[in-house]
Amino acid sequence: MNRVVVDSSVFLSALIEQEPRRLETLLFFKKLGGTKESVYLPSLVIAEILNRLQKLGGENRIEIVYRFLMSFTVINLDEAFLQQSLPYWNKCRLKTSDAIIAITSAIYDTVLVGWDEKLVAEAGKITKAITPAEFIRLGN
Repeated sequence: MNRVVVDSSVFLSALIEQEPRRLETLLFFKKLGGTKESVYLPSLVIAEILNRLQKLGGENRIEIVYRFLMSFTVINLDEAFLQQSLPYWNKCRLKTSDAIIAITSAIYDTVLVGWDEKLVAEAGKITKAITPAEFIRLGN
């Protein structure tokens, strides 16, 4: 079983019915299978998901989604994480939130999975990064 860092774009595609890649995203999660311990989530990803749900009027689902996301391996952005992140900051050009996600994947030696093409391309400089479609195609 691969260990993965899953970007908020993937979770949001699964949670929002109108998302054009929703069915493909649901297939990704089915293929991922395994245990929740194989999914690593920076706490920042959880905040992004909850914020987006609130903006879309999903306040009634926030607590349920929060509990679900907290069942994965959550990586806190603490002093220890920041210390480990130091060698990576100058290796890819991403906005801070995306850089944290990519760096988390590099530190924990996981595959980063996201729908954001820029994130996947730039993160590929420091860690393995693919889209959910590639994950499915590779038969992970």
